[in-house]
Amino acid sequence: WTPIKLTPSVVVFPALTHPDRIATSAVRILNQAETAVEITDVKSDLTAFKAEVREVRPGKEFELTITTVTPMPPGTSSGRISMKTSNPDMPVLAVQSVATLLPPVQVAPTQILLPGAKLAAARLPSASHLRTPDAGFVAGDRSRKA
Repeated sequence: WTPIKLTPSVVVFPALTHPDRIATSAVRILNQAETAVEITDVKSDLTAFKAEVREVRPGKEFELTITTVTPMPPGTSSGRISMKTSNPDMPVLAVQSVATLLPPVQVAPTQILLPGAKLAAARLPSASHLRTPDAGFVAGDRSRKA
């Protein structure tokens, strides 16, 4: 049991396809303690996310809205949304946010495996029998042959 419950505690924005499209997700914050709570100082440690909190039921229920900030950087962005509470048992709440911006072109599958073909074993002469183009030197020996 915790005095304040976050649902969900991790927000994932999977498979974003455009860096200029805004995505939004909500987190329900429920005060399970008997005394009312205040939530203040909501901030994100990453500029890719913006967070705002609104009171649904005074002192008891809140909604945290997390929004991606455009343009999103390519790849995966992971940030922490933190906020202060007036509850001494849980003075700070945190929500992890993860967004993945897919590349403009995707190749699927990324690898193709073909059945192996049997190759004929080639027999190469040993290095001592190879001659250089001037036919005067033997590979590996470099001495002039008479």
